[in-house]
Amino acid sequence: MQIRSELPEFVFGPRPDTSILHVRNKGKPARIIDSKYYLYYGEVDETIDAVGRPTYSPHGKGIIVFKLSERFFEGWFNHTSHLNGRARNICQSSQSVYEGEYMDDIIHGKGNQKWINDGSEYTGDYVQGQREGFGVYKHANGDIYEGEWVNNLMHGSGTYTWTSENRST
Repeated sequence: MQIRSELPEFVFGPRPDTSILHVRNKGKPARIIDSKYYLYYGEVDETIDAVGRPTYSPHGKGIIVFKLSERFFEGWFNHTSHLNGRARNICQSSQSVYEGEYMDDIIHGKGNQKWINDGSEYTGDYVQGQREGFGVYKHANGDIYEGEWVNNLMHGSGTYTWTSENRST
């Protein structure tokens, strides 16, 4: 995966605190937060802790790269690293790539998911991580379902199109 190439180009400047670096992105000030779990580039909120040291949290527009899960998110943050907005996620367990909307770290809204192992693909609506609403599912064998979904299942009005070699008469 090429996460690094999709991040903005920065010019690093030295800072006494090695976990936070001053950054310039085409003349606009930003920061990098390098935590144990993620690398964040973007706008931050600065507060002073009990011993007088500045602490930073993602707040505003930014990009976050999760170090262990090979996923990144670009969007708006509100004092946390939770996903809210559009993101791209590569999921090792399901061997799939999801690109679309999130709400509170859960797939929610419009999105597209492709399964790497067999080539199947779903494009449509998600509610709380489930295919829900209208969507199009292209099976690995070429069959296509276009219609309504409920709880991750084809349900309601829809059209199923078989490829000629898969249809039984």
